Amino acid sequence: MLKQDRKISAPTVRKYIDSIKIKQPDVYPSRVILLIDTTYFKRVFGVTVFRDSRTCKNIAYQFVMHENISSIESVIANLKRKGFVVDAIVTDGKRGVLTLFPNIPTQMCHFHQKQIVLKYLTMKPKLEAGKELSKTANKLGVCNSIAFNSLLNDWYERWNEFLREKTYSEDGNHWSYTHDRLRKAYYSLQRNLAYLYTYEKYNYLVIPTTTNGLEGYNSHLKEKVRLHRGLSLQRKLKIISHIICKG
Repeated sequence: MLKQDRKISAPTVRKYIDSIKIKQPDVYPSRVILLIDTTYFKRVFGVTVFRDSRTCKNIAYQFVMHENISSIESVIANLKRKGFVVDAIVTDGKRGVLTLFPNIPTQMCHFHQKQIVLKYLTMKPKLEAGKELSKTANKLGVCNSIAFNSLLNDWYERWNEFLREKTYSEDGNHWSYTHDRLRKAYYSLQRNLAYLYTYEKYNYLVIPTTTNGLEGYNSHLKEKVRLHRGLSLQRKLKIISHIICKG
């Protein structure tokens, strides 16, 4: 891209990339609300970005092979050592992350929660129970926590026997839940319920209900990296580092 637009030779571009040092964003310690999300590059590696929702600045990042709790924990611990105060966290709800920091208000991203339900129920559920649960999930964020909890409880009261239905193998020795995907959709909502309305409990913090601010940034990041096809892994990591540090 640089070669075509600015008439710079390919060796010069490679030399410039090689001169880039992988570092963390240069930001001053402050009070932050962290949006945390990991984006992957062709399943080879990923980068977890920590972005402040108030300033829309990247605070930190970490390259990972797969999203894991320990990497998130170590980054936030390092931010605290530097003097940052984490007022709240907004995350996509990967297993273990929601409960990782009991002393920090943690918000489950509404978009990701709806995507989990969609994954199990599809866009056009065939079962009536699935259709009703899908409608309930779409009320997330539209109504307050009391109303949403009531809707979810009402759904369960109507369909709990249906959820418990089992299908047995021909020999009768094995069984599975007949409506397993419906169960998974419901229990994902039930399991995350305590974190879906954190923003309501701490309304003075103005916590976002989604990581969309970071999702859009990650899409922008991947688009920029795609422009530089054919780069070695090390050079690709340096470009990503450079883009993130610039914010």
